[in-house]
Amino acid sequence: MLGAHNLSGAALPLDGLMLLNNGLKFAPVPALLSRTTLVQSIARFQRSVRLRCMFKNGSIPKFRVSNPSFMPQRAPAAVEQYLSDVESVLLARYDALQAEYKPKHNLSPAEKQVLSMLREQTELVLKPADKNLGLTLMRAADYHAAVDAHVADTRVYQDVTASVSICIQQACDKLEKLVHRYSALLDEKLQEYLLQGLKMRTPAHLYLMPKLHKMRNLAGSIIGRPIAACHSWVTTNLSKWLADKLNAALLKHTDTVLLDRLQFVRELDGMTVSKNAWLLTFDVESLYPNVEHQGCIYACASAVAGTPMEKLLVEDCMHVVLENNIVCVRGKYYKQIFGGAMGTNCMPPAAQLYLAIMWEGVVKQRLGAAFPDVYRRFLDDGFVVFEGSKQEMLAFLDMLNTALPNIKLTYHYSRFQVDFLDMVVYKCMEDALGVPDGKVRLKMRTHQKVLNKYLYIPYTSYHHPGVFKSFINAELIRYVVTNTDSWWYDSMVRKFTHRLCQRGYPRQLINSIASRVSHSERHKYLRRETTPEADNRSVLVVPYAQMAKEMGLQRILREAWDAGGEALHTSLRSRPIVAFTKNRNLGSLLVKASH
Repeated sequence: MLGAHNLSGAALPLDGLMLLNNGLKFAPVPALLSRTTLVQSIARFQRSVRLRCMFKNGSIPKFRVSNPSFMPQRAPAAVEQYLSDVESVLLARYDALQAEYKPKHNLSPAEKQVLSMLREQTELVLKPADKNLGLTLMRAADYHAAVDAHVADTRVYQDVTASVSICIQQACDKLEKLVHRYSALLDEKLQEYLLQGLKMRTPAHLYLMPKLHKMRNLAGSIIGRPIAACHSWVTTNLSKWLADKLNAALLKHTDTVLLDRLQFVRELDGMTVSKNAWLLTFDVESLYPNVEHQGCIYACASAVAGTPMEKLLVEDCMHVVLENNIVCVRGKYYKQIFGGAMGTNCMPPAAQLYLAIMWEGVVKQRLGAAFPDVYRRFLDDGFVVFEGSKQEMLAFLDMLNTALPNIKLTYHYSRFQVDFLDMVVYKCMEDALGVPDGKVRLKMRTHQKVLNKYLYIPYTSYHHPGVFKSFINAELIRYVVTNTDSWWYDSMVRKFTHRLCQRGYPRQLINSIASRVSHSERHKYLRRETTPEADNRSVLVVPYAQMAKEMGLQRILREAWDAGGEALHTSLRSRPIVAFTKNRNLGSLLVKASH
């Protein structure tokens, strides 16, 4: 099917195919921006500016419960005049524009009808595929059977439908006791933030993302990655706080653990290996469901910095998160009794630490100096350069496969090239300049998945123009980073340009952005920081509805700022900016976790 992977066998009308070809990120044109909504946005902006003036010398806790009912005191006169000027100009501009604005549409009447039909029907299920391979259309019966088979594993899940209210209350009780037990280590704001979980009692809906790359026959049974986004669950805030501490602890394990792709590329850039070295990649099968609780809790507690009491706090927090995860599947409830709480914030760094300490740590201790010098892993994906015979490499893999009974691998090895993350890592036999005898240089190029539909946001989607420009720029930079040689980069740019043109992008826009990204400056992209410093500005947040773009919001803020003079600039220090909330896209309209 054009634009989607059809596992259902259903034949959609042409309008349905065209609709799905837009991809899940496509945003239909929303309704007009209402005056009431604009007034509310202005009021929130005014409140945020006054708060910034009121607390400009105080630090804002990272984890806190916001109090929307708190009314800050009035700002200095220059700031209040600025807020008044902005409000009057914005509303006047809105009134003038509304009188002559003509509504726009980017879906045909037939496509709107198909969208409505897909939202109401119950025989088909739409889900995004794993590995970002595109939209997947499945028969509801097949999809539900796959989800039911997943939660039927009694080693991992316990059916608690009959006692779910008791389980929820038990989770609340454990959280409350935990916070009170360690109140001496937790400041008042953090305690309030963690205890907010007592009001968040909605178990996550478990759903599957089809693993198309692991399905040999697309018409066969569905294999999926289970996801349960715990955004409103008892332990959500606790898990977010834990994630912050565990991510900091990961910095001590970067000898084997990758924090991101850029770290890997930096380390591989210019690396030489022997001509006979093996390139090995592996994948940990079903990592989160196979994380053993006690081992994970021990690893996390031992990894974090602090006093013995602070480590004990992390240990008890991990107990509460891991052992109180409840998911919902079409009205039935299951408690996860083994494995990581899928979808909770602390699980990625917790799984990283679990493998680094309880698995790789054991193998490193056994092998000592024989442990590979180049061994890097990001979550469940690993890359190794093995200097030795094939028999020795297989023995190493066997040791990895048996170090923990619950951790099993699939792997691939070659003397020439392997796929890792979004790259192909290969030996460059021709580039001998500056390379010692018997050695070759490792290089990389961008990996292109065969099943990828490349459903970039269509140019007709109702996104801010800056979204299109920034996404193209970011993708070009990714191609610079993941291609050692310029000819591979040039090849990717040609493919990318062709795919964007197919999605309606003007070639002139693509060429304009591409002209500002150069492979010759690759060293700069490899050295730059990945996390920009926070911009400490006030923000006018407005829904990106019709008329929002035409109002010239940023220009109005800038002109009022310039007219405000030194008194305003001294009070606020930096000019406020505009941000837009996302519109509902096809993904939010068609994909529901509860289905």
